[in-house]
Amino acid sequence: MKKILYCLIAVLVLSSFLATGCTKPETPPDTPPVVSTDEPDDTTITDNPIDDPVTDPNIQGTEDDPVDDPVVDVPVTDDPVVPPVDEPVTPPATTAVDKELQPYWNSINDIASAAQNYYTENFNKIRLVSKNGVLYDATNDRTIDTSVLVGTGHLAAKYKTFNCSILLLKTEDIKQFKGINLANDGKGLAVFAVCQNPKGNSYLLTTARSKGGKISTTDYISVLGDYGQNHGAAGRLMSGTEEYNRILNFLSMYEGKFGKYYVRSVTKDNKYAVVVLSSQADVNDVKQYILRKENNVWEVVMDKLENESRVIVAVNKKLPDFNPELLPQYTIYDYKKTMLTDYTGVLHVLVRDKYVKSIADVKYIAGAGDYCYIVLENEVKYICYSGEYDWEINQVAELSSAVNFMTKKETNAPTFIIWDR
Repeated sequence: MKKILYCLIAVLVLSSFLATGCTKPETPPDTPPVVSTDEPDDTTITDNPIDDPVTDPNIQGTEDDPVDDPVVDVPVTDDPVVPPVDEPVTPPATTAVDKELQPYWNSINDIASAAQNYYTENFNKIRLVSKNGVLYDATNDRTIDTSVLVGTGHLAAKYKTFNCSILLLKTEDIKQFKGINLANDGKGLAVFAVCQNPKGNSYLLTTARSKGGKISTTDYISVLGDYGQNHGAAGRLMSGTEEYNRILNFLSMYEGKFGKYYVRSVTKDNKYAVVVLSSQADVNDVKQYILRKENNVWEVVMDKLENESRVIVAVNKKLPDFNPELLPQYTIYDYKKTMLTDYTGVLHVLVRDKYVKSIADVKYIAGAGDYCYIVLENEVKYICYSGEYDWEINQVAELSSAVNFMTKKETNAPTFIIWDR
C-alpha cells in the first residue's frame, strides 16, 4: 500500500514539473524567519525604541520621507539666510539690513522734508544760519531741532524726541564721500537730517531732495569739525599794534592803493579778521571786509559787506566756519541813507556852547542816524546825540565810552562813525 502511495506522489510531482515548462523560478520565494516563542527577536522589540525624527537631530527622514543631503556648516554672518550649497546665490544682506533700517530712513526723510520747508518759509523772515554745522536761528538765538519743528507745526508730534540732528552744510562737502547720493541738490548750503546708524559705526544722512546715504563716524566728525566756529578768543584789536598794522597793510595791497584811512574797528580771532574803515577823502564811504589768515598771511576773502542787508547770512553762506561774534551789532546798509552830509546844526551848538572856538578846531567828524562823533585837533573827543530839541554834546575820554553811550540807547547803534584811535 505504501508503495502505491509513493508512486502516485511521484507522478504528481513529475506532472507539475512538466506543466511549468521545466523552468526553475529566478527568485525563490521568501522564507519567513523562524521566530522563537521562548525569546523575543531583536528586530521586533528593543530596549530603546526609535525616537521621533522631529526631535532627534541625527535623523533626517523616514522610508516614506527621503533623507535630505547633509546640512553644510556655513559660518554665521549678519545675514541669517544661508543659501543652499549646491545652488549658490548672492546673500540678500543689503535687503535684510535695509528692511531693519527702513523705519530710520522713513523718520529722517520726514524730518528732512519738514526742516527744509521750515527753512524755505522762514529764510527771509529770520536769520537762519549754520552754527557749528547745525541749523540755527540767529534772530531768536535757538537751535532748530525736532521739538522746534513740532512746535511750529512742520513735523508730526511723534518725532519730538527722536534722536536726530538737523544740519546746514555745503553739499559739496558731503558729495565727496562714496555711497552718498545728492544728485538733486546743487552747490551751497542745504538742510540735512542725520541720525546714528543702529547697525554700524556710521550715520544715516539725507536731504529733502535727494536720497543721501551712510557716512562713517570718522568722516562725520571730520565734516562737523570743519564747520566749527571757535578759532580762539574773539575780540577787538587795539590800534597801533603790530598785528593791527599788518592787517591794514594786507588790505591796502588788496585794494591796490596805499591811501590814508579812517579805521573804525578791527576785530579778530586766530583765523578771521573783520575791518571797517573809510578813506579820509570821504568819511561816509564806509567799507567792511573779512580777511582770513593762512600760514601767517592775511588775505581778503569777502568784501562789500556794507551792501548786505543781512550780513551774518551772507557771510555764513560763504564762510560757515566764520565766528559771527566778530561782526559788529550794527549793519552799515541800514544806515546808508541816514549818514550825515550836513554838519551845520551840530557844529553850531559846538561853537555856541564854547566847546570849540571855531569849526577849524575840528579834526574829524562823522555821523549817522541820531549820532555824531567829533575829534578835535587837540584829541578831545565828543559823542553827540540829536535830542528832542537840539544836539546833546558829551565829552568822552576814550572811544569805548562813546561806544557805550551809543549802545545803551540802541543795541544796533551805528558805532562805525567812531574813529578808532
